[in-house]
Amino acid sequence: MIPIHYTGQVQDAGGIRSASAPLRTYLHGLAQQQGLATLCNYGGPPMTNEECKEVGKKVMTSFNLKNNHGDATSGGEKAVSWRQMKAVQSLKAHLGKYKTKNRIVPAISTGSNSEVVIQGVGALALCKEIPGTIKTGVKVMVEILEVDEKRGKVVVALHSNDD
Repeated sequence: MIPIHYTGQVQDAGGIRSASAPLRTYLHGLAQQQGLATLCNYGGPPMTNEECKEVGKKVMTSFNLKNNHGDATSGGEKAVSWRQMKAVQSLKAHLGKYKTKNRIVPAISTGSNSEVVIQGVGALALCKEIPGTIKTGVKVMVEILEVDEKRGKVVVALHSNDD
């Protein structure tokens, strides 16, 4: 049997679910077709090795395009989820409405590098000056340093009680 080349799984980006079921169904159908063609001589000849590689490349390209989402740590060129954009807009509006010099807010760490979720709005933020990863679920107070509404990016720093 000529295998369909496995192209690897793609991680969910920032907890966002996207529709990959049609691609998985297509890939499973091809695998079933290969099995039937090879074992039962049913449905025509099996795909060649080159055809399998071509299908694998097309599926991987589709997965990569579909999962081109960014998170707080990657920032930049990748697309940002609708949820993150709305959360950043809410945070920006909240900060503008109260025009307070106190930009200290509660947050919870996600366990992904130095990423935290700002409580109340749900925006993902990159916590600067943290070596390594903050343990998942740790509640911290952070100071908002930068809010980029266009890119959906929030940068914060841990707040110390020494102030």
